[in-house]
Amino acid sequence: MTHYLKDESQVESIYAHCHEILVDSGNFVGIGTPIGTIGTANGKYPAHLHFEMRSDLNLPIGGGYSLNKEGYLDPTAFIKAHR
Repeated sequence: MTHYLKDESQVESIYAHCHEILVDSGNFVGIGTPIGTIGTANGKYPAHLHFEMRSDLNLPIGGGYSLNKEGYLDPTAFIKAHR
C-alpha cells in the first residue's frame, strides 16, 4: 500500500504471508481496523506476518531479508514518528 504523508512524500507498506486480506486497496483504514489474517503459505512457514516499510517505492518484492537496507524504513521508528 502507498501512504501519502503530510509533507506530500510517499512511503510504501508491505504485508506478506497473509492468509486473507480484509480490506480493499485504496480505502482508508483506521487505527485498530483488522487488515488481514496471518497465514502459513499453506504450511511452508510457521504462522507469521512479514511487514516492511519502504521509502523507495520501486524496490522488488522479497528484498526485506537483504543485508542492504537502503530504501527500507525501521517500521517501529516510522510509526512512532507519524502517529
